[in-house]
Amino acid sequence: MMNSERLFVVVAFCAVFSAPTLVAAPVCDVSAMIPKDARVFADPGDSNRWREFQNTEDIPGDDSDAGQSAQFWKDEKGAASADIVEATEDFVIDTRYCFARSGKLEHIGFEVRTAWGWGYRLRGSINGGVLHRESSEFFGTKDEKPIPRPSDASDISEVLKPTLYLTTGKLPFASLLSRIPRPRQK
Repeated sequence: MMNSERLFVVVAFCAVFSAPTLVAAPVCDVSAMIPKDARVFADPGDSNRWREFQNTEDIPGDDSDAGQSAQFWKDEKGAASADIVEATEDFVIDTRYCFARSGKLEHIGFEVRTAWGWGYRLRGSINGGVLHRESSEFFGTKDEKPIPRPSDASDISEVLKPTLYLTTGKLPFASLLSRIPRPRQK
């Protein structure tokens, strides 16, 4: 009995002190900071005509609440990330794509906020072109606390599934990435 208690203490000790290593790993999360030098793209009228802008304030807005915007950047190791936001009258969809240096999608963070006071978020990894969910939850948009699955979630089940761009070349604004960005005005 004494040996099993010691084993439990050793295992618990290892679990507690190895947890920060797991937490410190890079996270592909929509709430993570976007670098100030990220490139800005938008399809303001949701017409599949993406353009590059100097900054997010330059993106034209209209009364339709429709359109998409994106920010794209590479880290110091050359791995790309993109954050794409789509707005409609009833919800806002924010998807963070994290790519390997090779340009292949590795991780995704996804969040939908509805006009009905609830949202849905998930984080996952991509393996063989398939999303493997690591975490997901419904939450209240006022307090961010987890809630049970809302009854009307089934009505928008397609919206609750992220679009996967498996390579940077498949991003909707990929053709603009080869252009050299103009220097930002200060």
